[in-house]
Amino acid sequence: MIPSSKSRYVRARVAFEGPGTLVYLNFVAYLASCVTPFLLMFQSSQPVVHVLYQKANELVRQCMLLFMKPDVVAEKEGHDLTEVNCEQSKNWLESGRMAIGSGTKRALKSVPDSKRKEILLAVRACLKITTVYLQQHLPISNPVLRDLQCLQPLARKHATSRATVGRLCHHLKKMSKTGVFVDRIDAEWLLYMASKEMDAFIPQITADICSYWNNVSEVIDVTGCKMFPHLSRLANASLTISHGNAVAMHGFSVNTALLSKDRMSFDETTIQALRLVKETIRLHGGPTAIPVTRSMITAVRHAHSKYLSYLENEKQKTALEAARNKEATEKAKHIEIARKKTENLTDQLHEVEQEERVQSQEQDIAQRLTNEAASKLSTAVKTGDMQTAAVAQVMLDSGNDKLNGAMKQLVSVSIQRKGTIQVDESTGYT
Repeated sequence: MIPSSKSRYVRARVAFEGPGTLVYLNFVAYLASCVTPFLLMFQSSQPVVHVLYQKANELVRQCMLLFMKPDVVAEKEGHDLTEVNCEQSKNWLESGRMAIGSGTKRALKSVPDSKRKEILLAVRACLKITTVYLQQHLPISNPVLRDLQCLQPLARKHATSRATVGRLCHHLKKMSKTGVFVDRIDAEWLLYMASKEMDAFIPQITADICSYWNNVSEVIDVTGCKMFPHLSRLANASLTISHGNAVAMHGFSVNTALLSKDRMSFDETTIQALRLVKETIRLHGGPTAIPVTRSMITAVRHAHSKYLSYLENEKQKTALEAARNKEATEKAKHIEIARKKTENLTDQLHEVEQEERVQSQEQDIAQRLTNEAASKLSTAVKTGDMQTAAVAQVMLDSGNDKLNGAMKQLVSVSIQRKGTIQVDESTGYT
């Protein structure tokens, strides 16, 4: 055993053999049992936002009552509950009167008196820290959640429900954009409070708030029109407000479980299909609870033929894609060949033009030499200087020869240039 593991083992053994460990474990189990119902309720995928305010306040009050005097907590809720001071000792119960669970009390009896007081102080500190945390983080004073309580079926005939639904309309300004809509909600709420049809729903009230408001939206008057179109719209919009991130986290967990190591290459449509199947099974409560209809039987019978059709379509798509890729490759190859030919022709034209410029310069030099020789010859003839005339004649002959050679070379270069341009036009590359 490595030294670090050995030291941890020694510490763990000393802790478990300590007289207070069993007490602490029982207390943690008791405290967990107090908050577990709240956590389980709001891990549901069903809309429960309309009871979040009430349940959050109940949880905070419950934690307070574990170690605080009942008259300090009373029936406070919302802002009044956040103002309760958990740090003041005058608000605390005596150590022996704290609610710590029957298992904790039994384990505490076996602890020496000298250690018992220390354990109770630690328990009180834990309860205090837990309660303060819940006070600060739970939405126990949120006005929107407070007013959403009017959607509960049993809140229909409360005296304050009319004012509550009015405030809810003002909270949801994106939906109740005009005062006319708010007025229609108020009028329909009055009918909703006094409607005898609603009294018939009371025995059928369940935890499914969506089913209740679906029934409300289907109530019609003597003309066959719906009695609560605006009110049911408000309720549906309100119930879309999320009560937490449990649904999103559940979706991530399902995706993680779905994409195992041997399924990482799944297509998006396959993942969507699997999620659809899982969600359908969840909504019906299990695979055996899904109703077998005629359309389902027909779909099962045609599943294999549709699968073969799908494979054939995929094969055609693959072949078409391969043909397109081949065509694109050949086109790219032709373009590259054309580019190289164009570059070669451009280089040839550049060389011809360079040669043409050189021969033009040679022609200019020969012309200047001929002109100078003719001038000298004319001067020598006039002065009778035969020696100079002979030199001028030699210069004149050399200039004429050079001029003729340059002109011939220039003509040859022009012919070569025309041939290059004709080849360029005949091949179609520019």
